[in-house]
Amino acid sequence: MKKAGSLISLLFLLNIAAVPAYAEDQTGSYENLLYTKHEDYIEITGCSVPAAGEVTIPAEIDGLPVKAFGTSVFKDCTELTSVLLPEGMTDLGLGTFENCTSLSEIELPSGITEINSVVFWSCAALTEIGIPEGVTTIGEGTFYGTGLKTIIIPESVTSISAMAFMDSASLESITIKNPDCEIAENAINTGLNMTTYQYEFKGTVIGKENSTAQAYAEKTGSAFAVLEEEVVQPGDADLSGKVDILDVITINRAILGKEKLTERQLNAVDFNQNGKPETSESLMIMKYIVGLMTDFTS
Repeated sequence: MKKAGSLISLLFLLNIAAVPAYAEDQTGSYENLLYTKHEDYIEITGCSVPAAGEVTIPAEIDGLPVKAFGTSVFKDCTELTSVLLPEGMTDLGLGTFENCTSLSEIELPSGITEINSVVFWSCAALTEIGIPEGVTTIGEGTFYGTGLKTIIIPESVTSISAMAFMDSASLESITIKNPDCEIAENAINTGLNMTTYQYEFKGTVIGKENSTAQAYAEKTGSAFAVLEEEVVQPGDADLSGKVDILDVITINRAILGKEKLTERQLNAVDFNQNGKPETSESLMIMKYIVGLMTDFTS
């Protein structure tokens, strides 16, 4: 019995040894940036000293793509003026640029699908920013206290959360292209009426007739203007105003199920009018780009 017990113990130890060790995430630094290395991507988690001036986020570190920010990566970096983000980045962490009061220049990559809460909270020097087609959600307090003057919310955005543009006193107009976009009750209130002690938006809400944008304007007593229909160029899958290789990438992502085209995007590429993007249509766009086709009617 003693030998049998020893044999069982040996087998137990061998079994433990055969179990592969779990590969934990690794941390490191790149210039002034701190990061975590996950299995297939890099997440920027902070900076070793407060970032200042112009900052460029690398497209990859240690051979892995930089795709995400952690929470509050550049919070209170008051001397940060501009940030260049890689096109492959897909996730802006909560409060990434919170209270970056000097940040005035940033372009969001096309792969971003959500602008998380308080990302640009109190970025007073930020007077303009483009929101890419493909973003679906604008989080709570995202642009609270910014210096934005006008903002265009693309058709892909389905919800604008509470306080998203509150206290952005310079905001003159907001265009909301999605007629069914869900708009929180105080999403676009930009100042306090000292008579009624109610927050209000003194600018103009622009949207389609009978849209949620119009309903919001009427509820808050804001001016409303009807959004004129834009003519979409055939082949312009990303609605950038031109037909290029990015349109091929957009339609291919839609074919693979990695991106959902809006109605306007689909109308731009649905040449056979079957209601879905196909490889043949992607090929037509490529032929148009290289000059093998002059239009999409054939």
